[in-house]
Amino acid sequence: MELVPPLGREEVPDTFLAASSLFASARAKSVTGDTSGAAADFLAAAQVMHSPVPNPYAPLFRENRVSAYANAAIAWLDVGQQRTAIELLERSKAADPDCGPELDELIRVFS
Repeated sequence: MELVPPLGREEVPDTFLAASSLFASARAKSVTGDTSGAAADFLAAAQVMHSPVPNPYAPLFRENRVSAYANAAIAWLDVGQQRTAIELLERSKAADPDCGPELDELIRVFS
């Protein structure tokens, strides 16, 4: 899953640029076999896009957080760590309840 960039007249928020950088880092770590580093960077990207401050990109950022959580879990699934992947999604759901329905579905699919 990839990040969806913001579209529109608003300036691209720095938080999206930071999340994009973390996503790229996570992808590179995944390719080199650094599963924990990849998962950590995907989670960090989600955290960067999680803000209590209302902004016009909040719905898009929520979708991108779901992608980041999914990618973090997939990194663990790719090395046979299903339990770690599910626990990661459960912790993410507790920390980011706005993404709860999508994370519940991922937990169901990955279980």
